Amino acid sequence: MESINLAFFGILPISVLVILIITWLYLAYYWCLPKPIPAIPYNKHAAKSIWGDGKDMAASISKTGQIFLWMVQQTIRLKSPVIQVFRPFSRPWVIIVDYRESQDILTRRTKEFDRSDFAGDVFAGIAPEHHVRMKTTNPKFKEHRRVLQDLMTPGFLNDVAATSIYSAVQDLLDLWKLKLVVVQDHPFSAAADIYHAALDAIWAVTFGTEEMNATKAQIEHLGRNRNALELPVGPEQPVIFPTFPIPTAFDALLKLIDKLEETLTFPFSKLHAVITRHFPSMRKAHAIKDKVIADELQKSVERLQGQKNAVTRCVIDDILRRELAVAKKEGRAPRYNTRAMFDEVIHVEMDSRSVADLGVAFWFRRSGPRYYRYNSIMGVEISHR
Repeated sequence: MESINLAFFGILPISVLVILIITWLYLAYYWCLPKPIPAIPYNKHAAKSIWGDGKDMAASISKTGQIFLWMVQQTIRLKSPVIQVFRPFSRPWVIIVDYRESQDILTRRTKEFDRSDFAGDVFAGIAPEHHVRMKTTNPKFKEHRRVLQDLMTPGFLNDVAATSIYSAVQDLLDLWKLKLVVVQDHPFSAAADIYHAALDAIWAVTFGTEEMNATKAQIEHLGRNRNALELPVGPEQPVIFPTFPIPTAFDALLKLIDKLEETLTFPFSKLHAVITRHFPSMRKAHAIKDKVIADELQKSVERLQGQKNAVTRCVIDDILRRELAVAKKEGRAPRYNTRAMFDEVIHVEMDSRSVADLGVAFWFRRSGPRYYRYNSIMGVEISHR
């Protein structure tokens, strides 16, 4: 009898421990489940899984490479302009596709709605001290925005940005004229050309130099190797141009942009951004990027210090001029070579390149069916396919 009692009391702690573990696991599972916001449509099956919409989102991204396309598809599926989606172990995302409501939130209700953490998480690896990662209540947010406030003024856009963009488009047209002669009426893809032209334009806008120019490099490369290009037999078959070397700084920037886009589609954006930043290829890309920015900042400092009424040639000239004015007003030394300054400059470059790329592509797409416009633009006869 005594041995039975001892065995019972020996089993009891184990039973209690098992019950506690099971209870803890159940509570943890319940805590990890998505918590839907009342009255906003959502996928019912996603609310019953700790992964939320993560699996469906990942499957769509693997096919299309886009996260926002999947979001739009959910609004159609749920038949609502306002929906919520669930990422694993995080609060719901509220997706709004109604234009007027979105405009109202972004322009008039800024005290009620601040920047999302997601936007900051995406840039955690590329530009950790950029103002996009800050809430508007953060005192540093206003400091960062203050040195950028002139970049969207008509004066800067007309006198500085437009000149560089015009020059880059002229280079693009020169490249296409050369390609039209080489392909002999065969079609060819122009997407990469537009991409590189946008990069050339924004690089010149940001740094005020055309020393590195991917489009001109391709013109020179194609001019030397045009006779070695083999044309397809069928007249409808496109000509595939071989890849050509681009400036090292451009290659580093494109790697950073690709990683940023990859982070955008990753379920745990901040973790992905911080970890991938330390990959050897990313460390090299960051080192090249920082070296270029440091050199160009130094050139801009020398321009500003050498002339009292120096003309603003680029983005960094304007940023440093603003920083100099703010520093003088606050009675401190200007802060040029700081992580925050580097991050603001690279974000201008990356963000503007994306906008320019889409803008140029949209313009040509809209003009595509009107071949007579191409004739006047290119100065040569082009057959529309």
